[in-house]
Amino acid sequence: MKKQYREMMQQKKDSFIEQPLSSFAARLKYARERVLRLPRRHFEEKYSFSAATLKAWENGQIQPTRNSIDRCIEIYKREGLFLDEHWLLTGEGKPPRDSLQLMQLFSNPTEIEDGEGLDEELCILKDVESFKRNNVNSVTLMVSNDDMHPYYKSGDYVGGKLKNGDKLSLFMNKDCIVYLKNGECFFRRVIAGERGKINLSCLNPLCSSNDPVLYDVIIDKAAPVIFHRWKDIS
Repeated sequence: MKKQYREMMQQKKDSFIEQPLSSFAARLKYARERVLRLPRRHFEEKYSFSAATLKAWENGQIQPTRNSIDRCIEIYKREGLFLDEHWLLTGEGKPPRDSLQLMQLFSNPTEIEDGEGLDEELCILKDVESFKRNNVNSVTLMVSNDDMHPYYKSGDYVGGKLKNGDKLSLFMNKDCIVYLKNGECFFRRVIAGERGKINLSCLNPLCSSNDPVLYDVIIDKAAPVIFHRWKDIS
């Protein structure tokens, strides 16, 4: 049984790996075209994410900004693709994984011998799915940058229950998954600005974001974090 389990795990991992992808543009195209299997027009119609811009990124004609990469990763995640930022930028680390393919490993009981546990990444996904299943109107997000370091690291998962943007008192001075009126999504701390305005702030003063504080935002919905899952490295 142990041998069969290991072979199954390896087959799952190998199914995501193609020929070496030497550039950011090639890896981005591979994630959309070969793993998600969705046309660029889908993202334009559903998320107002320009198909022409995405094509230019995939062809290497334009290098996206850091904020644009973060938004792309979040949109792909909402489509069920877990895209590792480090792999996307460097080609190193875990290749993109389709959540439906990963969760198939939990569809049937698996015997684990000698105390050998499931892959930690799969355990995390199982916990994330459990949170979403047990909490009405909930949303989860994979942290993909250093904006909220050291409290939240890249690869961590956070989640909360979505509330309408007019309930500002529930968000103030809390770490939230925030959806703005313009369709953008951020994981930031909600703080009060001048004259009743709302700002979104990073927690890491040395973060690599071009905009560590977003001023005078208009919140559509937000989810204060009540779920935080990180990888066990012990």
